[in-house]
Amino acid sequence: MVIDCEDPWDALQATLQARFDDISRLIGDQMDGVIEYLGAYLLLSSAVAGFGLILKFTDTELAQAPEAAAALGRVLEARANLLLSDVEDHWGTFEAGLALVHLISILISNST
Repeated sequence: MVIDCEDPWDALQATLQARFDDISRLIGDQMDGVIEYLGAYLLLSSAVAGFGLILKFTDTELAQAPEAAAALGRVLEARANLLLSDVEDHWGTFEAGLALVHLISILISNST
């Protein structure tokens, strides 16, 4: 007896793809948020310093070394890209394994 599993299988694949998309978006959003915060912090720090004002939170190493903070932002962006690339690679491996399981299930259901 052959059991048609295409609809549940397609639903599973769609759910897993949606989860992968959510994870990728979350990683991107979090890293973008950190980089944007860093950029806004540097902008505010330099504006405050330009007016001769001192704010409590600008007395940090980042405020004293804006070029280091800018480099940190570039490094964070590169790391975010590497992390997303790794997630995509792992997803590809997982998806290939899932396709193999699907093929095996079809072969087993057709042989019975």
